[in-house]
Amino acid sequence: VALHLGVKSINIFGDSQLVVNQVMGIYQCKNEELQKYKHYVDSLLTLFTHYSIQTIPRSTNKFADTMACLASQIPASPTDSDIFVLVQQLFAPSYSVPD
Repeated sequence: VALHLGVKSINIFGDSQLVVNQVMGIYQCKNEELQKYKHYVDSLLTLFTHYSIQTIPRSTNKFADTMACLASQIPASPTDSDIFVLVQQLFAPSYSVPD
């Protein structure tokens, strides 16, 4: 999405310290299947002029945790390449918002 929007500088946050450290080259990625993902990520990162990758604790990243949970519940379909999910933040309880 960021590339399609023309983003050149990006901050990336991950909740897996292992994966973040593998992408940053601190740890080696030994699993052959995961190495394919690592190479793909490396090729994508070259398309940005600047990027940073940081680990954040899962406990403080409720949004990402919710999205990961939602994504794991949606059945994969080879014909549906794009699935859009509307996320709306409510600033007042639903019962107090006028119709």
